Amino acid sequence: MRLPETSVKRPVATLMVFVAIFIMSVVSVFFLKIDLLPEIEPPAISIIIPYPGASASDVESDVTKYIEDQMTGVNNLDSLYSISKDNLSVVTCKFTWGTNLDVAINDVRDKLDMAKYDVKKHAPDADEPIVFKFASATMPILVLSITATESYK
Repeated sequence: MRLPETSVKRPVATLMVFVAIFIMSVVSVFFLKIDLLPEIEPPAISIIIPYPGASASDVESDVTKYIEDQMTGVNNLDSLYSISKDNLSVVTCKFTWGTNLDVAINDVRDKLDMAKYDVKKHAPDADEPIVFKFASATMPILVLSITATESYK
């Protein structure tokens, strides 16, 4: 029971402790940088190739297979994922943390240039590939979905 006794016997000292805590709080609010969603760059690069009018199996055999074969030779590659859908092929290259993505994207483009010949030979209607580098700035802040039981007349 020493703390209550000290607080009652020395009210000025107690007030000074609370004033000091208040001043440190105000300084913290205004001067400390608080970032709830820090800007990080996940080490991932996606290659998106539209192939209009093709089924998922055609996309996989004519486009995705050749892109995957070339991307396995990229330096610092941690894992390789691909999705073949109707009309679309998406190949995602995930790199080890700490990899310089500017260098990695150049390596990916070089390997992609080698794969373009095979893709054009087997899928002449496939569009040009799009190379997409992930960044936290491109992620949505809020995803909102609204549903109702009633319909608009």
